[in-house]
Amino acid sequence: MKYIICIVTAAIVCGCYSKQSPMVKTGKEGQLMPVIDLKLIDTNTHFNTQQIPKGKPSILFAFEPWCPFCKAQTKSILSHIESFKDVNLYFLTNSTYTEFKKFYDRFELEKYPTIKVGIDYRYIFAQYFKTSQVPYMAVYDKDRKLKQVLMGKNYISVIKDVALK
Repeated sequence: MKYIICIVTAAIVCGCYSKQSPMVKTGKEGQLMPVIDLKLIDTNTHFNTQQIPKGKPSILFAFEPWCPFCKAQTKSILSHIESFKDVNLYFLTNSTYTEFKKFYDRFELEKYPTIKVGIDYRYIFAQYFKTSQVPYMAVYDKDRKLKQVLMGKNYISVIKDVALK
């Protein structure tokens, strides 16, 4: 039984990237944002990344509700939300609705009108970036072209530098 618990714990932690990481090169830098359809919290409303307005940088933040580093990154972003007033923030997950809803409620994300949160139910983000690790941020410029990818939990100053340069 102890071995099973250790294996399950290791599997969960391995899908969640903890270290401060350097900026990742994907080969997609300069390309337009992929078309991703998100189911929002009410499950009836959809939001598509093509609806993201140009003129401000955007961050697509892939997270999983169970990931401790995703939770820490979310808490950090929310505690510095004023720093992101000129950035479009989109949180997306592949989790179940139940887990998504717990995360949404835990962080009271309805209080933040500048953040859209949804389920990437077609797994487009992970397929596009060929990633299985979270947290994972794709930072786009004001024209919706990829500037940089950040993996793992990052300092707010790093995220702001990439997004607002």
